[in-house]
Amino acid sequence: MHDAPALDRRLFDGKVTSSVIYPGFFPMEKTDEVVNLGCGLAPQAVVYAGRFRRMVGVDLHEGRLKDSHTLLAECGVSGYETRCAPVENTGLPSNAFDKALAIDIIEHVPDPAAFLREAHRLLKPGGTMLVSVPAMHDHYVHAARAIGRLLARKTTPLPHGHLDAHNSTHSVSGWLRLVRATPFTIVRTRATTLWPPLHLYGVPRFWFTNPVIRAMDDILCVIPGLKRLGQAYLLVLRKPLA
Repeated sequence: MHDAPALDRRLFDGKVTSSVIYPGFFPMEKTDEVVNLGCGLAPQAVVYAGRFRRMVGVDLHEGRLKDSHTLLAECGVSGYETRCAPVENTGLPSNAFDKALAIDIIEHVPDPAAFLREAHRLLKPGGTMLVSVPAMHDHYVHAARAIGRLLARKTTPLPHGHLDAHNSTHSVSGWLRLVRATPFTIVRTRATTLWPPLHLYGVPRFWFTNPVIRAMDDILCVIPGLKRLGQAYLLVLRKPLA
């Protein structure tokens, strides 16, 4: 397994910025017990700060978990703890959490179906999960890499087993088929943003920080004919009561 880079505040700050859409789409209660699967640096804990009782971040990389504590302490986030374990087999108790977050993780696990089974096991009956799946973002990334190869005459693919490599590649329809094969119910969906990932070229994420642009984007991101064209596709899933 390949190590992640050292503490990256710029990456963390960017992820916090792009997480601002989550609380409005997937609200939490101050009494909620939350599991953050594949938490990484846990930027979601910042935008949800004060809206949960406890959040348990699960990640396979100890270094990222350590860095998450440093960064969240700097942001004044409390009620956050971590567990180093595979997200498909967390070792956490069953039916223990009101909410689950699974942002930018399902495409990285070797067995997405096993991951969804574990998330289902962890949630209380009636509990809900916010999960993201890739949509157009990867197409933009591949295009950027192709241009880079043409210009630099070289390529640097992520090695097999790298924590940031994608182990599963599906269309949005393929991800939906995978989810529908589970006991989860799909409650609602939207795109994260219809803006291309201009931050890959050093452009600040104004589509999240400008309130007018973000409000317009929020309206467009729920339109059925458009929401599969976003950078990523968000789903709120519910575990049945019985």
